[in-house]
Amino acid sequence: MNVLSIDWDYFFPDSLNYDWGANEESFLMYEFIWSIRYNAINLISKEVAHESYVVNNERLKEFKKQKWKAKKSVIVDSHKDIFSVLDKDSIVWNFDAHHDAGYHKKEVLDCGNWVERGRVKGVIKEYNLVYPPWRKKGKEPKPICRLDKTYYVPPTIPISFDLVFLCRSSCWTPPWADAAFLAFSMWIQQRSKEHFGADYVFKIRGLNNGLINQLEEQWKGAEALELIERNKSFSVVT
Repeated sequence: MNVLSIDWDYFFPDSLNYDWGANEESFLMYEFIWSIRYNAINLISKEVAHESYVVNNERLKEFKKQKWKAKKSVIVDSHKDIFSVLDKDSIVWNFDAHHDAGYHKKEVLDCGNWVERGRVKGVIKEYNLVYPPWRKKGKEPKPICRLDKTYYVPPTIPISFDLVFLCRSSCWTPPWADAAFLAFSMWIQQRSKEHFGADYVFKIRGLNNGLINQLEEQWKGAEALELIERNKSFSVVT
């Protein structure tokens, strides 16, 4: 089984200033905390979050140049959910800001150890990791299991996949990029024959007043504007 895996955080700058070792089970970490960060000046970088922690459009455009097709697409929030859709001896190409190959020795499956668990259970035969370029300087802790190949510049990937898996990773990516994520999700689905996904990731998360105007300004594409219109009734955190 050939698998293309994409973590939405691959398209963002270094997340170190916003990485609190997030707990994906907590509403605080994947939604509420971002409403606090929105206009806040980060204590480390001295930057306003919604102005600096945004999608790298050049990286996104570069990724879209890849000429692949997939039989099936799965779009969810957590990367750990990929474990349930992998077959035995899968070959995985993962575009991600994190290796997800185990940071601590534990058997409970989570978004940070699905690769290691996949090796142990025999569902991952080969694992190729594509980091964003900034990761070459911002090194991660050593993975617990083997990485077959690691790239810091996007390689030419296969043109045919059995599955493309996309996760939003809401603890690491902000709601002010949700419209972009929705537009990217539509692009993923257009290149896949079958589509599956979780309802939560197809909604814009609640944020401060004024978010919609900012999204409309940043994302002029018809698809993104249609998605924003559809989500204008979302709850706003003031």
